[in-house]
Amino acid sequence: MLFLGFVFVYADDFTGLGLHEWIGIAFGTALLVHLSLHWDWVVRTTRHMFTASGRRRFMWLMNFMLAADLVLCIGSGIVISGLRIFGVTFSGDEFWASLHGTTAVVAIALIGIHVGLDWRWMTNALRRMTTRPRRRPAGSGDED
Repeated sequence: MLFLGFVFVYADDFTGLGLHEWIGIAFGTALLVHLSLHWDWVVRTTRHMFTASGRRRFMWLMNFMLAADLVLCIGSGIVISGLRIFGVTFSGDEFWASLHGTTAVVAIALIGIHVGLDWRWMTNALRRMTTRPRRRPAGSGDED
């Protein structure tokens, strides 16, 4: 869902600026929910950073870079659009626009790596969520 949200928020030519801003706010909120749902993994992996496997360390580093990049992307978007609602403007609008665009492009690569690293986990979780447990017919010999 986050991936699709990012695709829609990234396509601001398709959605228009107003919808881009609202989808961005929804994406930021969903990202906070995602991080809170996986916070135990963050804490556990951070604690065992020096004893974790190379793959685990790489995943932690990529996730950290993605989180930092998205904070900058969402934060710069808020500075560009959100604060203007309250009459706050910045003389360095070009800086914020450049930061917003650059972090959005970097996020594409980092999200791709993130999805690739977690692909097996995501497909297994989706399978568990979408399949119904099989019911055993009465008299199958399992009851004692």
